[in-house]
Amino acid sequence: MKPKHIQRGLANKAQASVARNNEAVPGVGRLKRIHRTYESSRKRSRHIRDKSTNLRFVLRVLFACFAMTLIAGVSWVLYDQIKRSDKKTVVSTLAQDTFVIPHPPADSCVSLVKDFLAISNANDLSRTARLKRLGLAESYSLFVKFRMAQGEVDRIEWIGAEETNGMSLERVLVIYKSGQYAVASLTDVGQGDWKVDFDSFVSYQTKPWEQIISQGSCSAVVRVKVTPDSYYNGYFQNENEWICLAMRFNDQSDIVYGYVTPNSPVFLDIVAMLRVNDPADMMVEISRDAGMNRMQYEIRGVIAQGWVESDVPFNARNIKKSPSVPTPQ
Repeated sequence: MKPKHIQRGLANKAQASVARNNEAVPGVGRLKRIHRTYESSRKRSRHIRDKSTNLRFVLRVLFACFAMTLIAGVSWVLYDQIKRSDKKTVVSTLAQDTFVIPHPPADSCVSLVKDFLAISNANDLSRTARLKRLGLAESYSLFVKFRMAQGEVDRIEWIGAEETNGMSLERVLVIYKSGQYAVASLTDVGQGDWKVDFDSFVSYQTKPWEQIISQGSCSAVVRVKVTPDSYYNGYFQNENEWICLAMRFNDQSDIVYGYVTPNSPVFLDIVAMLRVNDPADMMVEISRDAGMNRMQYEIRGVIAQGWVESDVPFNARNIKKSPSVPTPQ
């Protein structure tokens, strides 16, 4: 007789509970075989998602680049329009607000210079030119010599307006076929009557060049381009007592040296002009004693910034940057 507490092994129970003919196991459901391509399908799906993500990233980058290029292009167009508008505003303000008197149009300035260059007698010169230091007969004689030396005119161009020495000026560039050129500065002589400043056009000096560079005493008012230099010799050999400046005359290749004492009113006036233009065009009074080197002068005073002499004394507080004359092509 077998003991009552003895039971069958669990292995037999497990075998009995296994479903036959793919019948579902109670509590588990129907089982299916996992296809061997399952892992590769997952990898391929992940690869497709990665390619899609990369494509979207590339498209975003391209779109961002296109947007930035478009914004930059639009910004440049707007900036260029604003810049051109500002330039037009400056010219308008210069002629109407900064200047006390109204200015003639650019084509009128060119026509006036053409009439000036075509004069054939002294009366026409007085009608078209402002005379400052010379009489009418002397001015006309000098103009005839100047015109013959320069030769035939190639072209005439308006180059701008400016204000200097308390004067409103229009500037016209006259270019000769010889390669030389001269600047005609037009100014109002009263009641809207604009004329060419004769003395500055012909670069008039109160002494001829031959006398300026000859030995002996000499005093003159000259129109020169001034720039700092370091030539100390003879009477001006002490660098602690003198400041050296090179002076170039418009139609001469030689350099004449000018000297001023440090911190003098003349020195301060010249320094103020050199701060805004170097070299600086100016009218100065020079003087040389008999014992000095023939190419050395003491600068006694400043008459004008630029080459147009004003009717009022020079004032360094009115110094402004002068437009540079373009080199003729």
